[in-house]
Amino acid sequence: MDCIFLVTLFVAGLDVGHSFTCYETRNNPITKVIRRPYHTSSSSSSLCAKKSKKKSSGGKNRSTGVKGFGSGVKSSLSSSSSSSASVNQIDRSRKTLQFYDFIEKNKAGANLKRVAIGTCTIKSPDSDENIDIRGVVALRDIKKGEDILSIPYELALNLGREGNDPTLPAYMLLQEICRHAPSEVVLDKGLVDYSPYISMLPEFNGPDCLSSTDFFSDEALDALQFPVIKEETLLRRKLTQARFDRDVQPMIDIGAGGGSNALAADMNNDPITFRYLQWAVWLITSRVLTVQGADGSGQAFRLMIPFIDMCNHDRNSPHILSGRAVPGGMLRVVAGADIKAGEQVNICYGGGVAGNDRFIQDYGFLDWSGDNDGAMAYDIVTKKLLKGNQGLTFQERDEAMEALSNTSILEDQNLLNVTSKSDLKAAISYRIGIKKSLERVKV
Repeated sequence: MDCIFLVTLFVAGLDVGHSFTCYETRNNPITKVIRRPYHTSSSSSSLCAKKSKKKSSGGKNRSTGVKGFGSGVKSSLSSSSSSSASVNQIDRSRKTLQFYDFIEKNKAGANLKRVAIGTCTIKSPDSDENIDIRGVVALRDIKKGEDILSIPYELALNLGREGNDPTLPAYMLLQEICRHAPSEVVLDKGLVDYSPYISMLPEFNGPDCLSSTDFFSDEALDALQFPVIKEETLLRRKLTQARFDRDVQPMIDIGAGGGSNALAADMNNDPITFRYLQWAVWLITSRVLTVQGADGSGQAFRLMIPFIDMCNHDRNSPHILSGRAVPGGMLRVVAGADIKAGEQVNICYGGGVAGNDRFIQDYGFLDWSGDNDGAMAYDIVTKKLLKGNQGLTFQERDEAMEALSNTSILEDQNLLNVTSKSDLKAAISYRIGIKKSLERVKV
C-alpha cells in the first residue's frame, strides 16, 4: 500500500473559508480508489427515480459465507458506534441477498467470508436506553494487517474529479440511479448492473437524509445558534436549485414532451422534483470518498464504493483505508487492530479532523464516539470559535458566540426535554454540546 486516502468536505461549493482537504497518514498509507471514467450513453441520459420493481434474487447459499449486509439504520442524533456493540442478528433480507449476489458476481465474493451486516445494539448517548443500528460485522476473527474489505476499483461508482461543489456529482448519481432503476432496462455489454447496490442506499425522504441540515426547517436552523451552518446550508440549497434548473428540469421537460429520453416516475409514481436532487446531494456528502488517481498524476476522484461506504463511524477506529483509483486496483479497509468474530467494523469519517459542525450538515448525525461522550467532535468546533481564521472568519466566530449566549445549557436541556421535532432535537443537542465544550476550556 503506497498511497493516501484524501478526505474532502463539501462546504456549499466554496473554496474559501471553511472547505478543506486533509490527508490521513498511517504506517500503512491509504490509496484512494478510482473506477473507470463515468459512463454516459444515449440510452440512459434521462433522469428518473428508483422504481419499486425488484428482480428475482436468485439467492443461493454459496460457499462465500453468511450473507446479510444492510444499510445503516441511524438515529437522527447520532450514528457513531462502538466496535464492541453486541450483534443481535445477521440481515438476511431479500434485498441484502441480492446485494451479496452483486458483490459475488463482480469479483468481490471473498469479502463474504469475512464480514456481513448485523443489527448491533449500542447505548444511546441521550438516555439509558439501547438503540439498534445495522453495520458491518466480522464473521470470523480478523488479524491486524488483514483485509477486512477489498473492492475492485471497477466496482466503484466514479462521479468525477475532486471538487467542492456536491451538486454536480449528485446530478451524475441521480442519472446513475435512473439508469439502473427500471427492471426492464438492458445495460450495454460490459457495464455493471448497480441495481442491487442502489437498492441498499438510504431511501428518498427517509429518516437518514432528513436528519441533515439540508432538510431542516428554518426554526431548526436558527435553533443551532450557529449562524455559519445556517448560511452554508442555505447556500447549498441555492446551488442545488441552480443545478436542478440548469440540468435536471430540461431532462424532465424532454420526458414530458414524449422525447426518446422520457423520464420515469418514482416508486410512488410521482414525478422527479427538486427534493430528489437534494437527496442525491446528501448521498454525495455522506458517502463519497475522494481517492487519489495514478501515482504522479495529481488527480483525485469522487467515488462511491459499495460495501465500504456501508461501514458506520467511530472516531477511534484503527482501521485503514487503502487503494488508488486506477484500473485493476483494489480499494481496501485493512485491519489496524485484531477483530473478534461478531464485532462491528467501523471506519473514521472525515479523516479524524471533522467536527460536529460538519457531521450534522454532511452526514446528518452528531458524533459522540471517542472519549467523554464525543467531546473531540465538539472541541474541534470550539477551537475554531476560540482562535478565528481556523476555518471560521472572525465575524463568523463573533456571530456564533453571540447566538450561543442567548440561552444557557440548563434552558437548552429543559427545551430538549419537551421538544418532539427531530430536527429541533438535533439542533438543540448540537448547541448544548458546543456550550459544554466551551465550558471545558473555561471560556
